[in-house]
Amino acid sequence: SSCSSYCLPSTMSATPLQAGDLYNPRKCSATNRIITAKDHGSVQLNIGHLDANGVYTNEYTTVAFCGFVRALAHSDQALNRIAAENNLMKDLSKFPNEHKFKGDN
Repeated sequence: SSCSSYCLPSTMSATPLQAGDLYNPRKCSATNRIITAKDHGSVQLNIGHLDANGVYTNEYTTVAFCGFVRALAHSDQALNRIAAENNLMKDLSKFPNEHKFKGDN
């Protein structure tokens, strides 16, 4: 029988999948939602790693935020949380309170 271009091969090849063979969509670092192609409010940031002297080490951590998180104004808090989890900065909740209000002793 004649076969045109849409016929399947008669045998399956046993080659293993390589990295990049499958589509790997971007996900929001804050909500783990898939960032679609129509999400024009999304951003992707590369945070550079620094050594103890403040010199860039040619390494970075990539974070992506969907438009939903940015529209709710939660991306700043999420970026601080992600950076603290990856030891890129100190956790802001660990700093002492330095404000003094009237009535505070």
